[in-house]
Amino acid sequence: MASDPLRVPTPAVPGTLEYFLTERYCLYTTSRSGEPRRLEIHHKPWPLQIADAQIAVNTMASAADIALPAVAPLLHFAKRMDVLTWGMTKMA
Repeated sequence: MASDPLRVPTPAVPGTLEYFLTERYCLYTTSRSGEPRRLEIHHKPWPLQIADAQIAVNTMASAADIALPAVAPLLHFAKRMDVLTWGMTKMA
């Protein structure tokens, strides 16, 4: 897969799909024993760039029995994102 950013970095506009998909302020993971955990984070808005890519093979969706639509994917690129984190907590 090759990808190239097509525009200068800009933050996502509130109310857009890009904003919904990128402006998240918690991470989810599991402990070593497999228990779910949540980590609160804070960051500046993502410096998104619209990108273009040629994807020759994509097996992730089919492995999860998801059928992808026959449309071009929505692609963005961000070179870097620094975040502040708070303690990890157990999830109920």
